[in-house]
Amino acid sequence: MSFSFAHGDGCSILVWHLCERLEAVVPQLKQDWRSFHVLQVKEKFGGLRFYTNYSNYTISALIEAARIESIHTCDVCGSPGGGAEPVGLKPGATNTPMHLEAF
Repeated sequence: MSFSFAHGDGCSILVWHLCERLEAVVPQLKQDWRSFHVLQVKEKFGGLRFYTNYSNYTISALIEAARIESIHTCDVCGSPGGGAEPVGLKPGATNTPMHLEAF
């Protein structure tokens, strides 16, 4: 089964920066780093979820840092958006005041 990227445009830059950071770490893995795969990227409960087929402390810490940053990032534009507040039909969405109606 194949999963994909399912997140608002505002998280795109966070995902890009996380991938850049992982790109520096993954070749140092003791396992065959060519078999490292991102399985799924999505937004859930106002935060970014980033799943891989392998993890260690460093990879987990990088992913967790991106998740925490995403909680304070607008799902629409990527600007600082406060905290995850239930908005409309999307519980946990994080939006700037300008984009509160987006969801």
